[in-house]
Amino acid sequence: YTITIETGTGFNDLCFRAQTDAHPYSFHAVARLNCGVATTDGKQTLAVDITPSTTETTSATAVLRSENTGNNVEDFLVEFSIQTNNCLNPTLTVTYEEIDYAQSTEYFNVLNNDGSRITQCNGQSDANCGPFQTCISDTSLGVETITAGSIYTITIETGTGFNDLCFRAQTDAHPYSFHAVARLNCGVATTDGKQTLAVDITPSTTETTSATAVLRSENTGNNVEDFLVEFSIQTNNCLNPTLTVTYEEIDYAQSTEYFNVLNNDGSRITQCNGQSDANCGPFQTCISDTSLGVETITAGSIYTITIET
Repeated sequence: YTITIETGTGFNDLCFRAQTDAHPYSFHAVARLNCGVATTDGKQTLAVDITPSTTETTSATAVLRSENTGNNVEDFLVEFSIQTNNCLNPTLTVTYEEIDYAQSTEYFNVLNNDGSRITQCNGQSDANCGPFQTCISDTSLGVETITAGSIYTITIETGTGFNDLCFRAQTDAHPYSFHAVARLNCGVATTDGKQTLAVDITPSTTETTSATAVLRSENTGNNVEDFLVEFSIQTNNCLNPTLTVTYEEIDYAQSTEYFNVLNNDGSRITQCNGQSDANCGPFQTCISDTSLGVETITAGSIYTITIET
């Protein structure tokens, strides 16, 4: 596909003539071809695969961008295709760059799979380029399960007033009039409000074997769930089992900020109490290779450790 640039007859190398260390060009321009994505009835359609984990929260992200302006800014269909495992307790997070949001017509709606509106996202500023604002964070989609093999569609309906104010404010900025990110989050199974994590372990007969469960929550306060970790013993018996528990010291400065570790019979193994807030990154040790008080966990059985937050 050929684009032709026809030049006039009067160009000279005036930058070089003005300063000898400047470039020698008499003509300098940039032509950029933009290839979009598929559209359906004027909407951009983005297909995103997600394979939910059975042991930890899984996320998949769609980046929504438009270089059109005003009434020509398209809507977006984000088609999340659920692979292999069901998506449990799905939530949605939407963030956006505040490019052009000072007027009442500069907003966007987030619609659920059934077409109902989840929320309207209204910014406040123009040319707030770079940082992203949060519209919704881990908001429930109102369903318990999105079945594996199905497609769950989130629609972003844009207003009529968006313009490319970042580019207009600084010529080296991006050319977008609309820029947002939609993230689908799939949780794990819950039992009576507890996250349930199923972990297989096949004990070796010749060396120590380990299996790990990663426990994460994005809820806060009273809504932080407990966890059931169901270790399924495969093939061989698990002999002289011990447990190690480590944790990131995100928010542990208060007396109510702790968690209990319960054994398979419901008895408490220990309480884990941190000391600090926002000690992010390194993990602290709660218990290390602590005996579970049994000699053998029989092959074919499930041994459950409960974390009470």
